[in-house]
Amino acid sequence: MSHSSPSYSGYRGRFADSNQPRVDLVVPTRAYSNDQPNTMVLSSSALNCKQFDGNCRWSNTNDDELDWGVRISTLEAEKWIPKLETEVQPGPGSAVLISAKTNGWEAGKLVSDQIPCMTSPLRFTATVWRSHAKSPYERPNLQICSHNTHSERHVSTCVIFTIENGRPVSINIPLPKDPLSPLRIIIIGDNFIAPDGGAIFLQDIVVNGEIDPHCSLIAFDSRQNDDDRENSRAINELNTDLSPSTARSANGGQIRHLYSFKNFESSTESVAETCLALSCNPGDQCKWQSINSGWKASTDERETNPLTGIKAPPLNFNEFLVAPLTNRSVSYKMISSRIDVPNDSDKPIYFCFYEYFATDGARLALCMDPIGRSCFYSRSKIITGEQIKVNVLAESNGTNKGELGFLPVKVTSDPEGKHPLC
Repeated sequence: MSHSSPSYSGYRGRFADSNQPRVDLVVPTRAYSNDQPNTMVLSSSALNCKQFDGNCRWSNTNDDELDWGVRISTLEAEKWIPKLETEVQPGPGSAVLISAKTNGWEAGKLVSDQIPCMTSPLRFTATVWRSHAKSPYERPNLQICSHNTHSERHVSTCVIFTIENGRPVSINIPLPKDPLSPLRIIIIGDNFIAPDGGAIFLQDIVVNGEIDPHCSLIAFDSRQNDDDRENSRAINELNTDLSPSTARSANGGQIRHLYSFKNFESSTESVAETCLALSCNPGDQCKWQSINSGWKASTDERETNPLTGIKAPPLNFNEFLVAPLTNRSVSYKMISSRIDVPNDSDKPIYFCFYEYFATDGARLALCMDPIGRSCFYSRSKIITGEQIKVNVLAESNGTNKGELGFLPVKVTSDPEGKHPLC
C-alpha cells in the first residue's frame, strides 16, 4: 500500500451571486437588576449575586407569565419552606419563583445584563431549592440559557440545571448561537405542574470564566496532549505585536500555486476592514475565532504523526493553524468577524489561503453559516452587497486519523495573490 507525501496547496475561487440557501435601599418585591440594566458586563464576576436584595445584575423580563421575587418581601414564599424538605433554608434575600398549577410551559425568567460575547463557556454555580412533589416529573425545573440579543427569534441555547436542595451545583453555560455577538444569560424556571403548583428558590450565584470585551480570542485547544502543548500555542490577544521570527524553510508541504476566492470590493475603508478581518499570521496577528476549541496554533517543531500529521508550515511562515481530526463525529469551526461582501464587479479582490490535507477523507469548507449548509468554498454562490461571517469547517468523513491545515494569508486584488490590499 503506497502513501504519497501530502503538501500544502492554495486555492482560488469566485465570490459570486447566490440564491442559496438597581437595587434601591427599599427591599424590592421583584428580583430586579441594578439601576443601570444596559451596562455591558465586562467581567464574569460582575454577574455574581449572593442575595437578590443587594446590587445584582439580573432582572425579570416584561413578557413572562411568572415573575421572580425576593423571599423577604414575598409572603407566599414562607408556606413553601417546609415543602423544600431540607434543614438548610434559602436566605431572606434569595430569589423565589412561585406558581400555582400551570400547563408546564409557563415560565419565569431572570435575565443578566448584556455581555459583549461569549467565545468559551462560562461556569455557572448557584444554590437552588425546589418544592417536592409526589412524582419527580411534577417538580419545577431550572434551565440556564444563553441568548443573542440581536436575534429576532426566541431561540436560546439551554441546559438543565440539576437542583440539589441547599447544595451548590456548577454547570457550563452553553455557547449562544453566535458566540461573537452580544448576549444575555437567562435563568428559566418552569414545569409547575404539581396539583399545588411549586416554588424555586435561588441564591449564591457565582459565574467564572473569561469575557473578552473585544471578542477576539481565537484558536486554542484545551484538550491537546501535554506532549503537544509545549509547541502548540494558544492565541489569546488581538493585534499582538511580536518580533518577526526567522521563517523556517520547509522540506515539503510548500505551496505550489496560491489560489484565492474572488470578489469583495468597493470602498477603500471597507476593503481594508475586510482584509484585516480575514488575514491571519498566527505568530503575529489573527482575528479568527475558534468556536469549539478544536483549531490550534502550532509550530513546525511540534511532534506529529509522520504519515498523517502536518510537519511544516508554508514557506515564510513559522506558525500555522491545525485541526487535529481524531473523531469523525467532530467538526472544528473557526469564524471570522463580520465582513462586507461588496457588489462592485469592476474591482474584484481575492481571499487567498493555504490548505494542507495530511489524511484521506477530510473536508475543509468556507461557509456563510456555522453548520456548513451555505459554503462558497464548495462552489455554492454567495450573496453580494451583504455582511457575512466566514466560517471555516474542518471535519473527517473517513476512518483515518490525521490533521488538516489551513492558513488565511491575505486579501488581494489579483487571483495570483501578488497584490495584497493590506
